[in-house]
Amino acid sequence: MSNNIVNIMWDEEAKVWIAVCNNLGLALESESYDKLISRVIEAAPEMALLHNTDCSSFIISTLDRCYSFDSDKSGNRSERKIKYWVYEIEMSEKTKEILDGVCDICGKITYDEFIKATYKYVLALAETDPDGLKKMVKEMEEHSEDNMDIRIVREYPVYGDGTDEHVKEQGLV
Repeated sequence: MSNNIVNIMWDEEAKVWIAVCNNLGLALESESYDKLISRVIEAAPEMALLHNTDCSSFIISTLDRCYSFDSDKSGNRSERKIKYWVYEIEMSEKTKEILDGVCDICGKITYDEFIKATYKYVLALAETDPDGLKKMVKEMEEHSEDNMDIRIVREYPVYGDGTDEHVKEQGLV
């Protein structure tokens, strides 16, 4: 998968949309989301040339939207909406036992349901108490020794049209 992931976020203080991709050395901002996306689509290949990086494809990612842009051999770009992501994770046996215990306490939910509930909680906290969320993240960073050893080792996009060779080859969907 491409490392050319352009993260789009809203800066509440500056009242602008921001696009950042470290791999491409890209950092843009605009008051309009649509204008920013247009600028990213134009600037990403140029920045890739400057940094001697392949940019035949890149992904634009926000909290609620994710698009993949791929170039064919003639240089024409196509856009495909990413339907969802498949994540491959690693964890120790101790962590797995702890998570199994949490799932039991919550009523035998699956890991998928547990992760969805966690995301819903974090997103709700971001909307209702952003300072509380920042405090929680800061505490997690300050006490990293207490964090669980769950790591994402691979991620695969699945597109709205159901085509993703990487995921199909791995048998993940």
